[in-house]
Amino acid sequence: MVLVGPRGYGYESFKFQVSSFKFKNDIIEAGYVSEQEKWALFKNADVFVFPSFYEGFGLPILEAQTAGAPVVASNVSSMPEIAGEGAILIDPKNIEDMAEGIYKVISDEKLKRDLIEKGYENIKRFSWQKCAEETLKILLENDNK
Repeated sequence: MVLVGPRGYGYESFKFQVSSFKFKNDIIEAGYVSEQEKWALFKNADVFVFPSFYEGFGLPILEAQTAGAPVVASNVSSMPEIAGEGAILIDPKNIEDMAEGIYKVISDEKLKRDLIEKGYENIKRFSWQKCAEETLKILLENDNK
């Protein structure tokens, strides 16, 4: 398991809990990574897990989908809307729910492929082309009023 990003709220408690894990030596704390390293991690991930409690947008979900990583994400805040059908949604406060979501992806190759395909479809909703088309549509509608 590779943990990426800054140490945030609850890190000390997390670190204490991890110290008793049987697989604690299999956890890599990468901290901040460059854009190039981030994309390499996404492309090589068996699953991207995003158990955030709040996001204004949830860009990492789209980045993971763009790189072809299957996604397990929070079912709160903006994540369901951003992830679309290209993710398994979990309760970020429920560790069993999160573990089940991860297990489903890593143990079911068909589900993994389906999530990747749906992720590729999902990211099309957020392209610059789509944004320009939607903006033009609104401008034309308002021009006719």
